[in-house]
Amino acid sequence: RAEGPQAGLRGAPPRRGTIPLKRLRCGGRHQASKHGDKQSQSEPASDFIQMAVEQSGHAHFPLDGKHMRPKTRRRQWHDAQRETLATDAIIGYPAAMPRLSQVPRDDADDFAKALYTALFGERDPVAEPGTATGTPGNWWTVFALVPDAFKHTTEGFGFYRSENRKLDPVLRELGQTRAGYAVGSRFVYSQHMKAARFAGLTDEQAAAIAHWQVADCFDEVQRAVLAYTDCLVLERGRVPDGVFETLKKTLSEVEILELTYITATYMMHAVMSRALRLEFDDVDEAVVETPAPEGATADVMGMVDNRKKD
Repeated sequence: RAEGPQAGLRGAPPRRGTIPLKRLRCGGRHQASKHGDKQSQSEPASDFIQMAVEQSGHAHFPLDGKHMRPKTRRRQWHDAQRETLATDAIIGYPAAMPRLSQVPRDDADDFAKALYTALFGERDPVAEPGTATGTPGNWWTVFALVPDAFKHTTEGFGFYRSENRKLDPVLRELGQTRAGYAVGSRFVYSQHMKAARFAGLTDEQAAAIAHWQVADCFDEVQRAVLAYTDCLVLERGRVPDGVFETLKKTLSEVEILELTYITATYMMHAVMSRALRLEFDDVDEAVVETPAPEGATADVMGMVDNRKKD
């Protein structure tokens, strides 16, 4: 049953288990970037599990306790999470049921258990699903079916968050968020809209990712990144010279390769999320036949041609 802010909300769907309203430790320093606020990076090696949690979209602030914000700021963030969960209940996302089995805590290996603890506390995420940002959390429990693939995939979060990356986080998130939108993944798009704003995009820019072609809030390189993302995702890598040359006017070859790798990776995440019906992508097929009225003719286009009627 839904508890906390979801209890008593009209139209709120029943949930499996209680979504925890944990007060995650907030913090993190920011430094100026020519494309927005650039988040300082955590050490990639020993802290990559923390990084995986942060950048999966299930937590959008660094989780270490070294740079704790004042208590009032933590409370404001917690209240924002509570409002997000309440809104989620009103929208009516059902408890997701992925197409593959999930790995309970007792059956998980040590690596998966460490991630489970970071995300779900001591709960079994299969029996009691729900993350602090309102997702069911079954991306983690399904990927844990193949431990080495799970480790490989989550280490990818550490890769793009590493301080070794040259690509501006704002440009990175433009690629990731647009890839989620272009594939049609509700999960990837929704989570990276939050991450995009945290990386430094304005609310106007984040909202305009869906219609960037007619938006005037992006600069030249940002538009080039969005166009390049569409070439990768929608054109399957068919990139006009004009798009690539515009990228090269501002970005180094290293930055372009990082952008290509990360964006293509999130195209994969979006495709897999839809195929396996993970998280917010557990939705019914929208393109279905609508039944005609009883007794209607099967010749649905007969009304517009000149053929002789029987």
